[in-house]
Amino acid sequence: MKKRLVPITLSLLAVLLAAYLIVPNWIWAKPRETLIEQIRTQLQTDWQSSDVSFAGEGAYNGQTVLWFTIGTPEKTQYRAAVCRVLDNGRYRLTKIETPSVYCDGIVSYLAVYLINDPDCRAIIVRDDNSAQEIKTELSPEQLPYVYIVDPPFSSSTVGFYDAAGAEMQFR
Repeated sequence: MKKRLVPITLSLLAVLLAAYLIVPNWIWAKPRETLIEQIRTQLQTDWQSSDVSFAGEGAYNGQTVLWFTIGTPEKTQYRAAVCRVLDNGRYRLTKIETPSVYCDGIVSYLAVYLINDPDCRAIIVRDDNSAQEIKTELSPEQLPYVYIVDPPFSSSTVGFYDAAGAEMQFR
């Protein structure tokens, strides 16, 4: 009788462990569109603004960043919702962050940039050790644009430039 209880007990423990690991992901993880709407509603409440929009999505190092713009009387605010995409395609929100500001209308979190400035016409990645560069042309019709910095060079810098070729960082 004792020999039969051991496999049953181990099986029951395995099922409970699996439920502990899997069920929370099904409860907290949501389809992409549902999560976007939930975050949008939360930001509307937090900022007391009805002008909250989903702006784009980018992934870097296993993290997915969902970008949101928030219209306020002073200027547009930005938030990055950091998620993990599960194997079943559902999204699990990790946190909502305030991004770093490159300049007005260009923000970043992790290595994922959101370009929302119509004056930005080019993104240039330069190798710090040579003269190599990679240029991505932009037009205002492409905005908002999500750019993921994945430099092909070991040591590189990223710059954002207007139509005249001037760097936009200090505007």
